[in-house]
Amino acid sequence: MTREEKTGVDIHLQRACDPTDLGETECIICELNFMAESVWGVTNDIDGQPVCQACIEYFGKRNPEKFPSIEEYEAAKQRFPEPIIASKEELVSEDPWWTYVNSVMYIERA
Repeated sequence: MTREEKTGVDIHLQRACDPTDLGETECIICELNFMAESVWGVTNDIDGQPVCQACIEYFGKRNPEKFPSIEEYEAAKQRFPEPIIASKEELVSEDPWWTYVNSVMYIERA
C-alpha cells in the first residue's frame, strides 16, 4: 500500500479567523474540551475539526515528520497572537468571499 492509499489523521496548524473561534471547544481526536487559541491544530481529513494541544504534542512526538510539534505550535502562537480578522462583521464587510482569510489561514511547516 502506498502512502497515498493510506488513510488516517492528518494535523495541520491553522490561524483562528476571528474572536468567535477562540474559547472552549472539543478536540476531534480525544473528545475532551480545550481552550482554542489564536492558532489551532486542525484535521483536514476530518473537515477541519480542531485538535487540542495535548494531541498536537502527542502526535508531534510520535511522528515528527508527519505531524507538527508542540514547539511549532508554540512558535506559531508567538507569530500570530491574534485572530486574522478582528470581528465577524469585519470579515463579512472586508472579505465576504474569504479570499484573504483563506490565503493566510494555514501555517506552512518549516
